[in-house]
Amino acid sequence: MTKKRHSESVLSDLRDEWWSIDYLELIAERLELASCTAALDVGCGQGHWGQRLLTMLSREATLVGVDQESDWVAHASERAETLGLASRCDFQTASAETLPFDDNRFDLVTCQTLVMHVASPEVVLREMLRVLKPGGRLLLAEPSNLPNQFSTDSLNRALSPEDLTEMAYLFICCSRGRANLGRGDDSIADVLPQMMRTLGANDIRIFQNERTSAVVPPYSEAVRGQLEEEIGHEKRGFWLWDRADALALYTAGGGAVDRFEVAYEIFLGRSKAFEEQVEAGTYSRVGGGHHYLFAARGPEAG
Repeated sequence: MTKKRHSESVLSDLRDEWWSIDYLELIAERLELASCTAALDVGCGQGHWGQRLLTMLSREATLVGVDQESDWVAHASERAETLGLASRCDFQTASAETLPFDDNRFDLVTCQTLVMHVASPEVVLREMLRVLKPGGRLLLAEPSNLPNQFSTDSLNRALSPEDLTEMAYLFICCSRGRANLGRGDDSIADVLPQMMRTLGANDIRIFQNERTSAVVPPYSEAVRGQLEEEIGHEKRGFWLWDRADALALYTAGGGAVDRFEVAYEIFLGRSKAFEEQVEAGTYSRVGGGHHYLFAARGPEAG
């Protein structure tokens, strides 16, 4: 069976639920995004993030979106047509590490959950700053995912302290292994500000997502869709990875091999309990995530 790309598991219209429109509009007002006329969305996927921001820019603003997956680029173009934004959008296949644009072209360069997946975040950020006009706006939406694994939802509350400790050890090792193998940093948000500053960005401002992913029975249609997507993730394997891949990440992150099977079995048991609680309508959580918007100005012309 062909292994799915990460984006095939997580790209859906549920992404439009990640941020409240009125909250984004407030941030856009604070950052004076309405003055932006030329925007670039790097790693645009199916276009959700860039197309949402475009409605908050100048009426004359245009959006270029790039993604390394040509089928997502085609989908983004179709989606823009459906939303009546096609005349203002141009989606292209390109790599975030080598953007095919001249220096100083855009007054807004943005991305959502891209930097967390790249092998060399500094390379991508340097490219984003290169194509940004002097003093232009850089806007990054990135998470710190590791803390989310330790929430006291209705599943974790049922685990013993010993099992929770094993789960935490598993999560930490796999997260570090992912970074060590050049597959990205689940909690890139925690180091982004210093990284941006080192590369010359200034006037750095940080906003936390005010929307939770609360799950309280009885489930609404939107929540049910979210839970079904999460169950799909669980069925495909640990954190979207199968056992062999999880073991590779775990050992690359310094995990003790003799502890892996115990921790992984605890995880599998938790996954089964998750599906059972959702089906019974008893699963619940507050779901406060660690998702941030990092806004900065690009370096002024020398």
